[in-house]
Amino acid sequence: MNSAFSTILPRVACLALAAGALTACGGQSAASELGTDFTDVEQRAAAEGELVVYSAATEDVNAALVEAFNQEYPDISVTMTRLSTGDLRSRFASETSIGAQSADAVIVTDPLMFNQDPDWFLGLNEDVVPNLADVREGFAHDAHVGLVTSPWVLTYNTNKISSAPQSWKELENPEFLKDATLTDPQVASDSVLSFYQLLLDEYGAGYLKNLGDGNDDWFDSSVSAIQKVAAGQVALSAPGAKGHSQTLVNSGAPLGVVIPEPVFAFTNQLGVAADATHPNAALVFTNFMLSAAGQSAFCGDGLYLSLVVGDVEGCSPTPDDARIADPLRAVNERDTILSAFELD
Repeated sequence: MNSAFSTILPRVACLALAAGALTACGGQSAASELGTDFTDVEQRAAAEGELVVYSAATEDVNAALVEAFNQEYPDISVTMTRLSTGDLRSRFASETSIGAQSADAVIVTDPLMFNQDPDWFLGLNEDVVPNLADVREGFAHDAHVGLVTSPWVLTYNTNKISSAPQSWKELENPEFLKDATLTDPQVASDSVLSFYQLLLDEYGAGYLKNLGDGNDDWFDSSVSAIQKVAAGQVALSAPGAKGHSQTLVNSGAPLGVVIPEPVFAFTNQLGVAADATHPNAALVFTNFMLSAAGQSAFCGDGLYLSLVVGDVEGCSPTPDDARIADPLRAVNERDTILSAFELD
C-alpha cells in the first residue's frame, strides 16, 4: 500500500469511531500485557507473533536485521518500514497523538522525540531487556537505547583524488574545497547540523568560515551529492554515511570512502512505543539488537560501529575518543553554528 494512504486510513478510521472505542486503534488497552521477566517476555512475544518497526536505517540494513532476528525468532513476523528520521518522527507523532495503531518500535538517528515526548515510550530495564547490561556506558537511557554509531565519512572520486583527506582539519584546505560539495548548513537536518557543531567545537568558528568561503557547491541530499562525485562532477563530498555510497561502490563506481580523524559519529537509537500493540515482541527485538548477532547484522560491511562491550564479528567498536553528535544541543545552538559560516 502507498505509504501516504497507509498512514491516513488508520487515522480516518479512528476518528470515525465513538470516543469509547477509540483505544481499539491503539493505546495500552489494545496492547498485550507486558512480561515480568525476559522468559515471560519471550513467551508472550511468541504469542503476539508480530512486530512493526519504523526504521531510519537503509533498506539493506533493515532487511539484514529482519533476517537475523528471524533466524532466532522465526515465529515473529516483522514488518519493517523505512523512513528518514524527520519523516519517522512526524508519522509516529501523528499516529500516537490520535491513538492510531503505529510502530511497536522505532529506530532513529537522533534522540529528539525521546527527550521531547518520553511518555510515548516504555521504560527499559535489564529484567525485560537483559542485554542492556552490555551496552557501553552513556548509551542506555530510561526509555531508549543506543544500538550502534554511524561515523561520518568523506566520499571521493578515485580518478580525481589520489590521496583523500585523512583528517577533518584537512577539509578546509583550498585544494580540496575548490572541487567539493558540502551539506548546506542552512537546510541541514538536526543530525547533520550536529556534525557542524562538532567541527565548531573541535576547530573553532574560523574553520567553519573557511568552509563557507572556500566551498561553492552546497547540497541538501547526500545521495545526489555522491552521485555527482561518482560522475566526476566534483571530487569529494562531505559529510555522509558509508551506506549512502555502498551500492555505487559495489557496482564499480570510482568512489573511495574514508573516516577522517577524529571520528565524528551519530547514534542510531531504539525506543519501544508505550502503546505498542506487540510490546513483548518489541522488547525481544530490542534485546536481540543488543546481542552479538544483532550488532553484527546492523554493522554489515563496516557501515556502523558497535556499542556493546565485547567483540562483535565484522563490527568494530566505537572508539572511546569518538565525538558523538548531540542533535538536541545543535538545535538549541543553530544560530551560533550558522553564523560561524558567514554565508550571507
